[in-house]
Amino acid sequence: ASNFGYNLYRQQASKSPTANIFMAPLTVATALSSLSMGAGKKTETQIHRALFYDILNDSDVHSTYKELIAGLLTPQKGFKMASRILLEKRLRLKLDFVNQADRK
Repeated sequence: ASNFGYNLYRQQASKSPTANIFMAPLTVATALSSLSMGAGKKTETQIHRALFYDILNDSDVHSTYKELIAGLLTPQKGFKMASRILLEKRLRLKLDFVNQADRK
């Protein structure tokens, strides 16, 4: 998520170099990671490339990501996170995606 976050920041900062930027790249990366579970192969590949998952050796990126988030959300760390995916009503979701997203 850090390479993605740096790229996202650089892109936003280049649009308005003197503006203050507030964003949560981990939240954006988490939403994109979740969306990649229900994406077609081409879209999934593009999302994984943007998130730099294509350089990882671990074939199960989502379980690794889940462990990272769980480690951050321990009571001792005091970190809180919320995310939602909003979809257009006319879209038909893959049942496998819904089941995986509910578990994540």
